[in-house]
Amino acid sequence: PIARVGKKLLHMITPEKSESQLQTVQRRKEVLAARRNENLFSEILVPLNGRKDGWYVLEQAVEIARHEEAHLTGLHVVSSEHQSKSETMHDLKSKFEQRCKEADVPGELIVEVGSIAQKIYEHARWSDLVVLHLLHHPGSQTPPELREEFHKISRNCPCPILALAAKVTPFKHALLAYDGTQTS
Repeated sequence: PIARVGKKLLHMITPEKSESQLQTVQRRKEVLAARRNENLFSEILVPLNGRKDGWYVLEQAVEIARHEEAHLTGLHVVSSEHQSKSETMHDLKSKFEQRCKEADVPGELIVEVGSIAQKIYEHARWSDLVVLHLLHHPGSQTPPELREEFHKISRNCPCPILALAAKVTPFKHALLAYDGTQTS
């Protein structure tokens, strides 16, 4: 009886999903089911900061994508629509596309306007791995607001994250943190 009352209360306070939301959820399930029989990572998201110190993240993502035969989606987040159409963004896209072409890795760079953490969540739903710059590695002078963005991403990301501190490394060994829960 108590469980039944709890379900009724939950149903009353949980908003109904729209038809498009249900279709999105179904499509995601189908995509994930198809990937399980293939490589470990078939879609890799790599947020880029556009600065010189952030390109090694793309290099690491390219190495993983090449090994896994994965598609690479670059993501650069800006604060205004004007910035998204600038010459700097055109150069960033060109550099990204050129690197993917050189490595023979399919990829595209998306420029979005908004919150970095929010945009990463949105795109991570369709990814198997997020490769990003570790914003607060030991010895760095990262501003507190960027450290908080990293914490938001790491707490809420719907897929695994590979956070890199400063260099590209070949993968020879893996360490998996596993606590036995269903989410793990």
